[in-house]
Amino acid sequence: MPINYSLRLPALFVGLFMFAFGVQATVLTLPPVNVVTTSTYNDFQVQSLDLNNACLLAGDPRCMPGGPYPVKSSPGQIAGEAVILASPSGGQVQNFNGSPFANGALADNPFLTPSGSVSNFMMSSANQPAVSNLGVTGTWEIDIGLLNSYLKGNQLVFLYQNSQPGNNNTILYLWGQVNIINPVTQTSVACYELSTLTGCHPEPAPSPGNDSSYVGAPGVYCVSKVTGVAYQIDTATKNSCLTGDYFVNDNLGAADAEYAVFNSALDAANLAAWGKDGYIMSVNMAYDNNQGGAEQLWICDQCNLTGSTVTTTPEPGTLALMGIAILMMALRRKSGS
Repeated sequence: MPINYSLRLPALFVGLFMFAFGVQATVLTLPPVNVVTTSTYNDFQVQSLDLNNACLLAGDPRCMPGGPYPVKSSPGQIAGEAVILASPSGGQVQNFNGSPFANGALADNPFLTPSGSVSNFMMSSANQPAVSNLGVTGTWEIDIGLLNSYLKGNQLVFLYQNSQPGNNNTILYLWGQVNIINPVTQTSVACYELSTLTGCHPEPAPSPGNDSSYVGAPGVYCVSKVTGVAYQIDTATKNSCLTGDYFVNDNLGAADAEYAVFNSALDAANLAAWGKDGYIMSVNMAYDNNQGGAEQLWICDQCNLTGSTVTTTPEPGTLALMGIAILMMALRRKSGS
């Protein structure tokens, strides 16, 4: 789908936008990347905030420093963040009027996500936010110069609220892609994907429920304190994990963020260079098998990762073993056919 950036304002205009003082921030320190805290899915690394909290409370040094947990994510609590996906019930969630950007800033309002009986979501021109100041449809955009002003040198971290019910048997399937766009040539200069595959794949997103590239995110599971391996995936209870291991509930059934998602290539140095060149960050997101409320995704304004974001090979840790997640997806499709 061709991208039309003809409505883009001059990059210098970005400097005219000032942030309102006193807007609520999300302050979060993520522990270092290691076999317990972090799983890698293609180009992105993911940490379960519930696992981080359980690990921290147990005094495990691999999860220190970290927090504060939980990260609250009701519409009012993330109103000061750069929100990408939002609940339609949170009418006050928008990215303008000084929270966090001024009217006319080079960014989109959030896409609104469904709840209840609608189990899947894909970004498209049909559900494009009413305010889209970069003139692009079907994906969420922000000028990287504006993004850098928002981050103020902090790590680029996406926070995700999984609104599944707070019980088992509720695996959510996720797919995402970030493109860095040169608005002059209207081409992607860098692409990063959250998926079970490798590399970036052409947009639009693969259809929910019909593509094995979606990452399976189970609600409950146990994590070995020694190896970081996840087990009893989607069936665990607080009393079923082996003594000393961590019970994780990522379907909290509450207004809390469940996942922190980041990429070492989206660091301050690269963002500064892309911002200087007037580039744009485009975000595409899709999910399937939602059984609860509306999902939410936003960019944390004060998140930082302890140590360096070193890209690691996929580890069987915080979400699930990739092979098990793919197998579960295949079985789910077979049972539904």
